[in-house]
Amino acid sequence: MDLDTLRMFVAVAKFKSITQAAIDLDISQPALSRRLKGLEAKVGATLMQRSGGGVELTPQGRLLLETAETMLEEFEKITEAISSHKDDVKGSIAVCLPHPMSRWLTEEVFIPFTTDYPEVRLDLITTNPKTMTKMGQCDVMVSPITPDDPDLIARYQHTFRRYFCASSEYLQQFGRPLLPQDLARHRCITNVSVQKEEKHWEWQHSNGSCGSQQIQSFISTDSVDIAMQWMLAGKGIASLPESQIRLYRSQDRRFELLFDSQIYQEQSMFVLYRSRNFIPRRQRLLVEALVRFFHKQSKLEGAL
Repeated sequence: MDLDTLRMFVAVAKFKSITQAAIDLDISQPALSRRLKGLEAKVGATLMQRSGGGVELTPQGRLLLETAETMLEEFEKITEAISSHKDDVKGSIAVCLPHPMSRWLTEEVFIPFTTDYPEVRLDLITTNPKTMTKMGQCDVMVSPITPDDPDLIARYQHTFRRYFCASSEYLQQFGRPLLPQDLARHRCITNVSVQKEEKHWEWQHSNGSCGSQQIQSFISTDSVDIAMQWMLAGKGIASLPESQIRLYRSQDRRFELLFDSQIYQEQSMFVLYRSRNFIPRRQRLLVEALVRFFHKQSKLEGAL
């Protein structure tokens, strides 16, 4: 029986709510509902019924819950006993991630991980985010996009901010935008790695307001590093992620965050992996390392 689906069933029983269980499991509610319907079809019985805005287990559901909890507990004990030492963690993991994040995650996650687990080989596959609609041959994917695949576990990690940046040279020549609407009159360095061509920049204000502004693309690139270089050279305004801004500030590279850092863009990030009865310990450890890293980043939010 599919242990991942059993974990989902146990979570729904715990929260008595598909919505709350989906939040706790970091998966979409439709995906969770599909898995539960598949479980009921497999056992040939109705396991839960809607009641008062939540769900209640049927007698068959309560019976399965007791068995599922025992199975999951025993499985955890067995896997931990088999793989209790770092030296036992071996094999390869294929990781797919957006090119703009590759250097950052390599330095912060992948190099330390392979230092801790030297017998694990990482196969890193960098790609354009707009093509990340399928897992392909990857074991783990880090992506701002969640493929519509019920067999994938998509764990939401963090919503990153991208700030509008310009060099002092550019601002002296073309003036400073004071409002998002002013961006229409400026030279913008756009991102061609997104799903759609950037003709508008979405924005959010720290006071809760938001909007969309039409822009003119003066330069386009699928590389954050190249966008930063063009911006530093005074060629336009770029929307850049926090991680890149911190890196260049540490190198004493001079540029400014526009709108007093109060107006920015937001982008969610997910860690995805296949749902199956057994996830190799090496893969589970890497997912946990990524989760810890993104949790750490969430604490740095707004520290610019």
